Order: sequence, then C-alpha cells, then structure tokens
Amino acid sequence: MGTGTLSNNKAILKELFRNSFYVICLLELINSAASLTDSYFMGNYMGSLGMAAMGYARPFFSFTDIICGPLGLGMQIICSHYIGKGELGSAQKIFSGALTIGLAVSLLLAVFGYTNSTLISSMYGTGSSTAEVLPMADSYLKGLFLGVPAMVLFGILSPIVQLGSGKRIITISMFAQLIADVAGDALSIFVFQGGMFGLGLATAISYYFAVIPLLVYFFRGEKILEFRLSWMSFSDLKSISNAGASKAIKRICNTIKPIIMNALSLLLGASLALSVYSITNQVRDLLISFSAGVSSSILLIGALLYSQCDRDGLKCLSQIALSAIGGVSLLGVLCIAFSRPIANFFISDSEEVLQMAALSIRCVGIMIPFSTFNGVFISYEQIAQRFRSGRILSYLNRLILIVLTSALLGYLFGTNGLWWALPVSEFLNFVIVLLLIMKRNGKFPRKALDLLCLAPDFGFKPEDYIEITLRSKEDVTDFENTLIDFCINHEIDYRRSYFSQLALEELAMNVITHGFPKCRNTPVIHIWITYDKGDIKLRFQDNCPGFNVMKYCTELRQANPERCVGLRLISKISKEMSYVNSLETNNLIITI
Repeated sequence: MGTGTLSNNKAILKELFRNSFYVICLLELINSAASLTDSYFMGNYMGSLGMAAMGYARPFFSFTDIICGPLGLGMQIICSHYIGKGELGSAQKIFSGALTIGLAVSLLLAVFGYTNSTLISSMYGTGSSTAEVLPMADSYLKGLFLGVPAMVLFGILSPIVQLGSGKRIITISMFAQLIADVAGDALSIFVFQGGMFGLGLATAISYYFAVIPLLVYFFRGEKILEFRLSWMSFSDLKSISNAGASKAIKRICNTIKPIIMNALSLLLGASLALSVYSITNQVRDLLISFSAGVSSSILLIGALLYSQCDRDGLKCLSQIALSAIGGVSLLGVLCIAFSRPIANFFISDSEEVLQMAALSIRCVGIMIPFSTFNGVFISYEQIAQRFRSGRILSYLNRLILIVLTSALLGYLFGTNGLWWALPVSEFLNFVIVLLLIMKRNGKFPRKALDLLCLAPDFGFKPEDYIEITLRSKEDVTDFENTLIDFCINHEIDYRRSYFSQLALEELAMNVITHGFPKCRNTPVIHIWITYDKGDIKLRFQDNCPGFNVMKYCTELRQANPERCVGLRLISKISKEMSYVNSLETNNLIITI
C-alpha cells in the first residue's frame, strides 16, 4: 500500500505497455513487411528503375496520412483523456465525428488522386534522369489511390480498437493485410502481368482486407465505443486538430522530405542514389516500427494516466520507456553488423548500389537510439498537452534538421553525406531536447520523471490519495481499516464513509471470487482512492476477463430483483459511476 495511483501496481502497468507495444509493433511491422514485399518484387522483377519509381512515389503514403494521421492521433489523445475520466459519451462524440469527416474526405481524395496521378507524380520533380522513372511512378500511384478510403478508415478505427480490448482483432486485421498484399503482388507479377499499376493496386486492396475485421469488431462483442456516422462541432474539430497537429506536421514533412531528398539524390548520384534512398527507407521503416511501438504505447497509456493526475504512474511509465529505448537500440547494433546481407536482399544487379546501400543501412542503425528517444519525448509533449512545442519539435525532427544536414553533408561528402545525415540530424535533435529539458527543470535530467517536465504541483497531494494492490480476500479486509482512517482524516460523513467501505468490499470481493479464477495472467486488482473537492472517488482496475458491472446489475435486476443487492445499492447511492474495458483491463470509477 502507498500513495499514487498506478505506481505501486507495476505488474498491471507493464502488462498494459506490453499489450499496447505488441499491437502497435505488429501493426508497424506488418506494414513494413508488406512494404518489404513490394520492394522485393520491385527490385527483383522491375529492376532498379522499379525501386526508383517506388521511392519516387513514396510521398503518397505520407500524403494520405495527412488526413487520417491528425484525425486518428487527435481523436486518440482526446478520447483517452475522456475515457480516463470515465466520460464515454464525450469520447463517443469525438470518435463519430472523426470517422464521418475522414470517410468523406478520403473518398474525394481517392477520386482526385486516381484521375490526376500524372500531375501528382510530376510534382515530385522532373528531369532527363527521371524520364523512365516517372511513367512507372504514375502507374504505381494510380493503383495506390484506389485504396485511400480503406487506409483512412483503418487509421481512424484501429486506435479505438486498440484502446478497447481488440488485440486479437488487430492481429487478425494485420495478417489479413499482409497475406492479401503478398498474394496480390504475386498474382500481379506472375498471372496478370500488372506491372507497376498491379503492385500499387495489390497494396490498395490489402487495406480493404485489413478493415474488414475492424468493422466486425464494431458490430459484435464488447466494444469501447459505437460505430456511428455523425458530424462534430467546430470546437471539437479544433480540439482534434490541435491534439493531432504534431502528426499532421510529421506527415507533411514526410511528404515534403522525400521530394527534397529525391532531388538531392538525383543531383549527387543520379538514379543510383535514388534507388539506394528507396532501400534506405525500407530498412529505416522496419526499425522505426519498434521505435513507433515504444513512443505510441507511451502516448496511449500516458494520456490515460495524465487525465487521472497520476504522477507516480507516469514516473513508472518513463522508466519503462527508457528500458524500451535500450532494447530498440540493440536492433540498431544488429543492423550495423549485418548491413551487407540486408542490402543484398533488396538489390543484386549493381555492385555500386549494393555498396552504397550497405553504408546507408549502417547509418540507419546508428540513428535508431536517438530517433527512438526523440519520438518518446514528442509523445511526452502530447501527453502533457504541450502541443505547440510538440509541433516545433516535429518540424525540426521530420524536416528541417534532416534537410539542412543532408544538403551540407551532401555538398561536403557527396552521396555518402546523404546517408550520414540520418544519424547526425537525429543526434542534433537529441541535443536540442536535452537543452529544452534543462531549461524547463533548471537542471540536467537525472531521473526518468525529469524527462516529462511535469509541474511541481501536478497530481494529488500525498495525504489526498491511497492505493493498494490486492491479491486475496484478507488484503481487502486489511485495507478497509485504512479506508476508514482516510475518511476520518478528510472529515467524510458516516453515510459516505460506510458506502465507500461497502463499495470496496463488494467490488473487490467479486473480482477476487469470480474474476481471479478466469484470469489468464497473474490476477491482480488495483484500487486507488482519492479525495478531491469534497468527493471520494474509488477506482478499480483488474486484468481479469472483461466484466461490465453496471450492465450486469441492470440485467440481473430485471431478471431477479432479489439478487445483487449490494452492487445495486452501490449503483444507486453513487454520485457518478462509469465502466470501460480499456487495453484489456477492467476499469470502474465510482464517485461517492
């Protein structure tokens, strides 16, 4: 027992991180695997020109994410805050509005992109060295644009599925996409001879296969929010845009950056450098999958903890983040050690391209530790709702530093300077982050919590909250005395003190008696009690199978009014009561 909310329950917090990391990494890895599959078919059956065309068309994915990225991230952050507070109605409103807007805009974009693919591909730059590449990029884009609605729909639905208990659904969805993409690429090459258009179309169709399991999730089972179509108010749209702006900036930068880098590659090394840049992006995306898994998991869980004013929980989460950054850094070491075999996977028809690609892959390996840390810190900025600084850091990280270092090092060292610009730009961003932390805290960061730069008064006062992790019925009985003392110290009247004890006993005992035997992992129930503005708030969290107490009481009351008296009484006397199954944990909040 101690102070905080989730801090002493590291078991649940680590389990939340593992679940989230698993889903996000799986999503990113399968996306990368699908991209690697495309690269394999491109490099081996369309040659170096095919790889160059693929790199030339690369801004398409970032361009598409400019729509679903801000909507998805902004919606996720705001919904996480509402869900953390138990305000599911507000979360439902945000989700429905984002879904409707995303679908409407994506349909318009798909039509425009398909009919204007030549215009779009020519925006990436023209010249004598691209005469053969541009028609191939144009055909590839035509196929890709047909998948825009599914890509946007996936980007909006998947965060909500992940916030709920949809790990299995996400897994099915991603494997469906990978299988469809591999099969589509093979059919396009060996059966239909679809060329670049066929490969782009295969990728587009694979996203529709990925969306199907997500739609099934929203029409069946225990979903955290409903699948609805409705518009949102201007203020809600503004809130989403503000929260998701950093991702919009990231995507905009990822759209502009390849155009600039393509131009630099062509300037310094003609189409050979363009082919290497395409290979470099494939390897980088694969490693960034793990980095994104860390930063996105921190954001997902951290937003929930921040909405609950959980200072100690955020401290524990930061410690987990530092350990995860170390783990991802090991992948960078492997990338450096096996750079030549990795490069050989993509290309075999040019020794010059192979040597350049091996160097670029080593630079990617050096870049990864700094890139992961920078991504986590941007997540911290979003968690603490410091959106302005998050946007500035995104500009620096995604565009300004990489373009400046690429231009300078490229001028000094030729094409090799382009590859070295990757780790150098991330290191410079790392230094800027450290300086920013030192300015805010007035000292060099020595602890994990220092990286969050929380205000000194953030969270509850130590005397205004208690917490405990329960594993047996005896723990419940012992904790009741602590709860009585807590109520006495805060001058809570006897009636509310009694009902608080009743809620503790009824709910904790029910979880231990009925939930623990069914738990697949080590069963844990964590309880924290806070005092705020005269209210006593009890939060119950356990890792047992999903069980909606409020729904159960309603159904049981209708079937047999004489049963479940204690739980029904708690529901009746509570000032506010909410339940949500989030990240595969039951979360019940009661205000008395």
